[in-house]
Amino acid sequence: MVYSFFGASLAGSSFFGASLAGSSFFGASLAGSSFFGASLAGSSFFGASLAGSSFFGASLAGSSFFGASLAGSSTLSGIF
Repeated sequence: MVYSFFGASLAGSSFFGASLAGSSFFGASLAGSSFFGASLAGSSFFGASLAGSSFFGASLAGSSFFGASLAGSSTLSGIF
């Protein structure tokens, strides 16, 4: 299932192990969020605020971060 989080205010959220492949986070506020082990392949984070977010162990193959704010974010062991 594909989800849209267009412009959502989700700062500090946990997406631990979530299946969100192909989802859109266009313009979403996700600062300080955790995507630990999440399936995000093919997702779009266009213009999203991701400062301080963690993508440890997340599947990110084919995902787009064009225009996203990634200052202080971590992709340690993220699977691209």
